[in-house]
Amino acid sequence: MGLTAAEIRARIETLEKQLEHDRQRIAELKDRLAAADRKRASLPVEEQSRLDPILDMLERELDYAKARCTEDEQNLINLRRKLDELRDSEEEMARDIPEMRGEELRDQTAVAGSLMSGPGEGTEENSGLKILLGSALAKIQRRDFEGLSLQEIRALRMCYDRLLHRVNRNIREDRLKSMIAASLRALDRMKKLPPESGNSPI
Repeated sequence: MGLTAAEIRARIETLEKQLEHDRQRIAELKDRLAAADRKRASLPVEEQSRLDPILDMLERELDYAKARCTEDEQNLINLRRKLDELRDSEEEMARDIPEMRGEELRDQTAVAGSLMSGPGEGTEENSGLKILLGSALAKIQRRDFEGLSLQEIRALRMCYDRLLHRVNRNIREDRLKSMIAASLRALDRMKKLPPESGNSPI
């Protein structure tokens, strides 16, 4: 499974700190190597060889630190590229989701809430589902896919399933179905859709 934007950003932050440490380590080893070189040069010729093992060790450590730094730099480049691609993909996916103004958002939230009504209407579970749907639809409208919780995504999926099986959907329900379908596809591409059974537009 691919990484989400939040996970990539967290890895980038960790790598940036690691790179700073890598560069400090390289600078420190260069200073120690230069100091050991100076000390070796100050010794009589016949005594200089006794510092060779220390110089060899420092050179090996420096080579390792440089290799580590190069690897971390490449990983950082790859992660930043991946984050840019994910952002571009999110922007492209967001264009598939119809825009809703304040009044229309309230209307669609009401439609979604009525779909969750049934034999258990008025129960705590139903009320909770309506709240989750309202919150999820508001986040989708803001294109805040990262902010959607697992519970909100499950509520969207449940609402989509009910819309899918609803006979004689009206225009408002069709519009809501299209919006949720586009959102679920976007979440799937972002690797945020839980791998659960059930109907899905993907």
